[in-house]
Order: sequence, then C-alpha cells, then structure tokens
Amino acid sequence: LFRSTLGTELIRTGQPADAVPLLERAAAEAPDYGPPHFDLGVALDRTGQTARAIEEFAVAVRLQPDSFNVHETLAVALWHADRREEAIAHYQEAVRLKPDDPVGQNNLANALLQQQRIQEAMPHFEAALKLKPDFAEAHSNLALAYQMSADFDNAVEHFREAARLAPESYGIRVNFGNLLLRLGRTKEAIDEYQRALRSEEHTSELQSRQYL
Repeated sequence: LFRSTLGTELIRTGQPADAVPLLERAAAEAPDYGPPHFDLGVALDRTGQTARAIEEFAVAVRLQPDSFNVHETLAVALWHADRREEAIAHYQEAVRLKPDDPVGQNNLANALLQQQRIQEAMPHFEAALKLKPDFAEAHSNLALAYQMSADFDNAVEHFREAARLAPESYGIRVNFGNLLLRLGRTKEAIDEYQRALRSEEHTSELQSRQYL
C-alpha cells in the first residue's frame, strides 16, 4: 500500500518517472486491484509511454467497470493514440455512468463532432449546457456544430454567448470572427479579431514565447 500511496504522491508533485517503478511493484503485488493499475497508467502517460499506459488503463477498466474517471481517462489516452472509435466508446460509457457530468457530456460531444458525427454530438452539447448553462467551451463547440450544419443563426448565437462567458478566450474570439467573416459581416469580424489580439490568453502566450 505504501508504494501505491508514494507513487500517487510523486505523480501529484510532478515526478511521474520516479512513480513508475513504485507503481509497477504495487500493481504486481495487487493484480486484481484497480487503483494501482490506473495510477501506473497515469504515470506512464505523463512520461510519454502511451501504449503501456493504455494497457494499464484497460486493466483498470476491467477491474473497475463502473468508474467514470477510469473510462474518461482511458478515452483520452486512446484519442491521443489516434484510436478514435475506441475512445468514443469509453466516452459513451463514462456518460452512461455519470450523465449529470457536464464535462463528460461535452467531451463525448466534442469527440463525436471531430469525427463528423454532428447530429450525434449535438444532444450531448445541449445536455452539457442544460447542466451548466455558463459552460463557455460547450457553447463554443455547439456553435461549431451548428456552423458545420450550415445553421448560421444558431452558430452566431452560441459563439456570442461563449464570448460573453469567456471574453479573454483567444480561440473563441478567432472562431467567432472566422464565422462572421464567412457571413460577410466584415466589421463585426474585425472587431472579434481585435478582441482576440487584446485577450489575456493571447498576451500570456506571447509573453511565454519570449522565454523559450
């Protein structure tokens, strides 16, 4: 138990490489106990060992099939490994287990949207916003879904709400500007681009580049 506890503390303090051998031993000593496998997966993922991380997350899912967090984390790892349909299956299972989690709903919807499964994605964006009406990212993602469906009125409405909720988001401002420009609303588009350039998010990124 102490190896598992120490391993998770090393992950928490940003030392995943040191956590790996401890968690490997903990997982070997308790092969039918899910948490050490999950924590080992996290440590491996954070050290760039995605394939091994997925293997450990898969063991954790088998041992903890009703864990929202384990399914979500495996979904993220699978997505980064370009195993998109497998990732979506675990996002779906996470939402089934915890349908009242707005982030889970948004994550599933965003994965579906990126696979061009727009009509499947929209109800999950809407569910996320019903659970958390001030969820700027979900408004922005739903706007993109409407834009992809050529429903530009709803796209503008949700981009505007996303920008109101997250006024310093560079990405939201730029995407909104792109849509307005596409619609021939050039002055409004320029306004959004200017707001994007003045945003804290953009300013912080520029400042960080100065020290690279």
